[in-house]
Amino acid sequence: MKHNQQSGFTLIELLVVVAIIGILSSIVLAALGSARQRARMTAAQSTLSQVRAQAELDGDFSAVCSGSESAQLIQDAIRQGWGTGSTVTATCLPSASGYAVSLPIEMPGQTSFCVDSSGFAGPGTATAGSGTNPPSCQ
Repeated sequence: MKHNQQSGFTLIELLVVVAIIGILSSIVLAALGSARQRARMTAAQSTLSQVRAQAELDGDFSAVCSGSESAQLIQDAIRQGWGTGSTVTATCLPSASGYAVSLPIEMPGQTSFCVDSSGFAGPGTATAGSGTNPPSCQ
């Protein structure tokens, strides 16, 4: 007597495999989304750091926030971090003796990134100078 055994997978086995693949792909996509966010914020920080060099080349700290290559770099940093049409704004404090520029940053452990005329670039916010002190990052 012959037994008719069919080889292959049952419907339940195939559905389980499809479900597992779906779960794994959703985990990968979630991790990829946060990596993209960190990459955008890092690009914005890098562009904002270029403001220091450009401000030195421009030679006029009072024009850092408007009408200069530095001002264009600040806008580029906003576009890189949040996209075109974003409502995010930079805090830009120019003076004749210095400047400070900060952007909100959406990264773990950091709420804003700041650059100033003293050469500082890192976590902090732009604060106005007092007396003869130029604006700086705090």
